[in-house]
Amino acid sequence: MSCVGEPLKRNVHASKGVDVSTTAPIIYREFWDVPRIFIARHNGKQYLFDCKFEEITEDYPDVYQVYVLPNLGGTELDGSWEHLSERAQEHLEVLVKSVIFDESKRCAIDAFILETIGVSSN
Repeated sequence: MSCVGEPLKRNVHASKGVDVSTTAPIIYREFWDVPRIFIARHNGKQYLFDCKFEEITEDYPDVYQVYVLPNLGGTELDGSWEHLSERAQEHLEVLVKSVIFDESKRCAIDAFILETIGVSSN
């Protein structure tokens, strides 16, 4: 899939000295308003963001479960992602609304959230 559209445009993090032009490409599997499970790579780390549908509430939760994965190759990502979280080196949570996607919501995220995760998980 080729991603086209405008890059992320905002300067909300400029006062904190963060390069707001930095994005992290994503690959995703499920989509409902936003990707519900996707992988992003940034600064040598691989992150699995997972927001599973909840049968009881019949809705998606407001948080992503975020798993820091070992660097997995293409063949490891070709199959089902159902058990990828079991390979996690770390587990965190972030609000869905805190993840800023590109205009298409299918190509990249603002890497600021990954910088935040990296700081909190070190």
